[in-house]
Parts: sequence; C-alpha cells; structure tokens
Amino acid sequence: MSGDPRRAPATPDPSEPAPGRWAQTTRMEMPGGGALLIMPSAAQLGRVIRWLRRARRLTIEDLAFAAGVHSTYLSGIERGIRNPTWVKACGLALALGVPFSALVRDAEVEAQLDARMRRAHAELGIGV
Repeated sequence: MSGDPRRAPATPDPSEPAPGRWAQTTRMEMPGGGALLIMPSAAQLGRVIRWLRRARRLTIEDLAFAAGVHSTYLSGIERGIRNPTWVKACGLALALGVPFSALVRDAEVEAQLDARMRRAHAELGIGV
C-alpha cells in the first residue's frame, strides 16, 4: 500500500529527520507562515543535561542525588532513552543551577544544529 504513512518515502527529504537516532526531532511551521520550529528530541535534551553536568564536574550519582532521581534513570535521560517528567526535568534544572527555560533553549539550539548538520551532509552527499 503506497499511501501508508508508516512507510518511508523512496527518496528521503534531507531536511526531514532521518530514521533512528533523529526520529524524535519534529519540525513544525508556525500558524500564518511564521518561522519553522524544530522541537528537540529526548536525546538532544539529554545531551544538554550531560554537558551541563560535566561542565559543573558532577558525577551522575551526584546530580541524581541532588535532583532526587535514581542514577540509572538520569543515565537514561542523558542517553535519550528516557523522557523526564516535568517535575523531574525541573528538578534537574534546579540541581544544575539553571532555569528550566535554559534547558529547553539549549535543547532547541541542539536540535537546530542537528538539522543544519543533516542538511550539510545531504548537500555534500555524506550519509548520516
């Protein structure tokens, strides 16, 4: 069935997320034809949390304790295989000493950088 939305198109659009590691990134257009937004994935949020944790020279155990989460749960968040709840994400931001909005902003920047890298790879003919 060719119209099945679950099937990948024959020629992938380089501006769209690739299957697998980028599958959680979502592109959205603003109503009225505004700017294109790229919603960050759990993996991109996790990379931001890991970067902030390392910048503060905290171990996973130290940050997990300060945020009131288990270290294996935090490890899953950092690797992008766990999606933190609102309360857990706010607790992590508080434990990292940053506003929650900074986590979101940095994850959005990470998503934009990933999209630019995918476009550059596509233009150069490099597989991602």
